[in-house]
Amino acid sequence: MTDILIPVRPAELVDQIVSAETSEMPLGPGESDNDLVPRLTQMRSIAATFLPTDTDVSPEAIRSARRDVCQLIADLNACEARADFGIGFIALARAYLDALHTLGHCKAEYDAAALNWMQMRNAPSHDFEGEA
Repeated sequence: MTDILIPVRPAELVDQIVSAETSEMPLGPGESDNDLVPRLTQMRSIAATFLPTDTDVSPEAIRSARRDVCQLIADLNACEARADFGIGFIALARAYLDALHTLGHCKAEYDAAALNWMQMRNAPSHDFEGEA
């Protein structure tokens, strides 16, 4: 496997770790769940080395929001499998959009806190302003 290294926002790293932990991370061609173990180990090591642990904003908010999104996706898929597109499906779809909004808000808060933490400790950081 060839790795392409790119800068990533702190919150995105946390989100990728949660995705790998919940087996929601997309696999590449020819990859299996066993390929996630070394990737998850590497991401956890990077997070432990470079991400803040003593800020007011915890990565747990991202974890919780991502898990909510994953659960809503599972619920929507169950409705689709039953061809149930009634009011329950609509409510789930609205909840899913709200959960995505919450996840985005949690990630923005964590990125701001992490960037501040990095700057206060003179750690190498990237300017996350204007990135998608």
